[in-house]
Amino acid sequence: MDSDNLCLSRLNGRLRSCFSSDPLLRVFLEDGYFWSGQGIRGQVCIRIASCLGLDDELALDVATFTELLHNASLVHDDLIDEDVERRGHQSVWKKYGHSQALILGDLLIAQAFKVATSSKAPDSVKTAWTACLAETMTATIRGVNAELSHDFKHSSDILTDYLKMAGDKTGSMFALPIHCLCSALTMKATETEQLCSAFSNLAVAYQIKDDEADYLGTKIGRSTSSDALNGRPNIYHLLGCEKTNSDKIMDLIGKVHQNLILEAKKSLEGFHFSLNQVLDELVIPFVQLSGSLSPVQSEVIFSDQYEQQSSVSLQEDVVRSQV
Repeated sequence: MDSDNLCLSRLNGRLRSCFSSDPLLRVFLEDGYFWSGQGIRGQVCIRIASCLGLDDELALDVATFTELLHNASLVHDDLIDEDVERRGHQSVWKKYGHSQALILGDLLIAQAFKVATSSKAPDSVKTAWTACLAETMTATIRGVNAELSHDFKHSSDILTDYLKMAGDKTGSMFALPIHCLCSALTMKATETEQLCSAFSNLAVAYQIKDDEADYLGTKIGRSTSSDALNGRPNIYHLLGCEKTNSDKIMDLIGKVHQNLILEAKKSLEGFHFSLNQVLDELVIPFVQLSGSLSPVQSEVIFSDQYEQQSSVSLQEDVVRSQV
């Protein structure tokens, strides 16, 4: 554990070095927007690398470019949604302007690739990393596009469509460091798939938690639902939690969420028990739902796309089919 803490400290140093060494990023070096998060992806990367026995330097490379790419996605997400605050700090576009936010996000992506390609890892590993970065960006963009152009009003299976969208947008980014760690260790394709699937499922569980926070109005600095204001596909609105059957729908969403966690833990059964310890100690508390049933009080007029909902009994059939 002391070794992990040292790696986390070094990760923070590496990230700050990426900012301080670039003349454009240097402007943002002391901006709390980039340093106020939990850094959960970096923590998970370092802990899992330790469990798998990967060299610390390579683990730090993966954690660094993962955090850079994640921050790029946050900058662009805030720009797209026009959210003015994150983690109690002004969003980049709000503070510096739309154009600056777009450029900064792109620069962080470039920095992620730079870290991956300048690593001391074998060339074959660096090639695998850059391919994985590109594939992750492609999947994330596909998920964001699905979010922006969704038409759940005419969806025959809201849950399946939502889970696919969340898997692309959120799951691919969370599985990125796991895939890259597996590449560095030249693990079998089947083992890599199992590990990536586990962490993708946990990321989708986190997306549901994030939707819950937006629905309940518990996000820092937000008193209204950003998703409702922007017409984004929040699972709580999609299934009609503001309607009279909200308790049943909340229970339904809770079952879907719990199943994602159980599937993730099941995927790790064939690996060393320490991997499941990381889930229990670090990841599951991070993705856990609050359990509250009180939505945010808002004068938001929900878009017509939120009016379409399947019956609760039909949706429960979907959940049973996934268990």
